[in-house]
Amino acid sequence: MSYTVGNLIVDTLPRLSKMPKQSGISIYQAATSIQSLIYKMLLDRKSDIQATGNLDLTIASGGYSVALPTNFLSVAEKPEASELYTDWMAGSVTTYNILTGALVALITTSSGTDTLADWDLALAATPGVPSSVIGASTTSLTVGTGVKNLTVDLGLSLVPGQAIYIITADLPATLIPVKHTVQPSYLGDDNHDEAWWKTYGVDWNGEGPCCYPSFYKVINTTLYVRPTVIMNIKITGRYFAKPTQLTLPADVILWDGLFDEVFREGVIRMLSMGISIPEANKDFAIFLTREVEIIINSRITQVPDTRRLKRGSFL
Repeated sequence: MSYTVGNLIVDTLPRLSKMPKQSGISIYQAATSIQSLIYKMLLDRKSDIQATGNLDLTIASGGYSVALPTNFLSVAEKPEASELYTDWMAGSVTTYNILTGALVALITTSSGTDTLADWDLALAATPGVPSSVIGASTTSLTVGTGVKNLTVDLGLSLVPGQAIYIITADLPATLIPVKHTVQPSYLGDDNHDEAWWKTYGVDWNGEGPCCYPSFYKVINTTLYVRPTVIMNIKITGRYFAKPTQLTLPADVILWDGLFDEVFREGVIRMLSMGISIPEANKDFAIFLTREVEIIINSRITQVPDTRRLKRGSFL
């Protein structure tokens, strides 16, 4: 169960009611301040705990840039580029008649909106076995989720609940996703923004278009890639997301309970002392650093091959 601002209020009010009342700051403001403080500490350590965003961007054929999500702050890992397939559906078998070929499928995920009558039926990949096409259909279907009725080849080995893809016939017969890691282009003494703008301006003089981009750079709220791509590309990867302000009782406290005690202690100290900057209280600053650092360090500690810690780890 998620820990919400409402739960935080219930936990802190009994203690606050016994303390001298201070004015000028609300529980919501105090909780948001604590959230911001923890958030910046996690960013400073580049902690994966704050890598809560998932890039799901599309760069159209002939393009080289795409707008980033509104809550994007920075990448948490090198993005990956893959070919963007369209007009496909994924789901599971509801029923299949081996004699007539009548297939009823429950589609849970899809891409595209076209209506087509030339489909391939593929099994979803399993460990060690890539996805592969096992049949075809000429039933007219509109891409989308929900129940789909179609007629496929007879005698297929399909059972209820089996995961399947319904894809256009021009997709590869063996669906093995190919992803390319996109490398960052850093700024240096001899490599600055001017080179990027020249690449896409009148002074463009070197890179021809390609299937997958090789480099990326984040400038303001836009992701730029090089070289220009010649097919639709999907960019995926984790990113550090900006948190939102806590303004409602139903708002969920971030980080899945890792820092709930920090929120409770921080809110009580801020409201009872009337301070707007929680780290201004020396005792709380020490408490906060200890609580956050313990969690961060535990997630970056490498486990040795022997599964035992060296003596130096305790010194």
